[in-house]
Amino acid sequence: APQSRVVSIDLNLSQIYPWCVAPNLEYRCHASMDPPTPELRDLELLFIDTDHDGELVQRELALWLPQMSPTGIVLLDDIELSDPMRRFWSSWSHPNYDKLSLNVHSHCGFGVLLPHA
Repeated sequence: APQSRVVSIDLNLSQIYPWCVAPNLEYRCHASMDPPTPELRDLELLFIDTDHDGELVQRELALWLPQMSPTGIVLLDDIELSDPMRRFWSSWSHPNYDKLSLNVHSHCGFGVLLPHA
């Protein structure tokens, strides 16, 4: 929603394009494995587009899932891109989340983590 606060974190903020600027959008330089700062809590949507390493994604989820709001949704990019990512996605489970696979780009896929109702 236009009134929602959107925060994008990345290590490289050098390529923020004019069409990627909005009044409710903040860009912050933050490594995905650095502890979240207080303002990065109670997240409604988390999109993880990281190195295609299932073990890294597992560690990122362990760090960031506690920062999610009770209704927060997590999107993961490229769950079908490599064998390590496929292994991670097929074996991952969490007692508070259901997972959904979306086949896009014919081979990369998105993973969606939905909190239990």
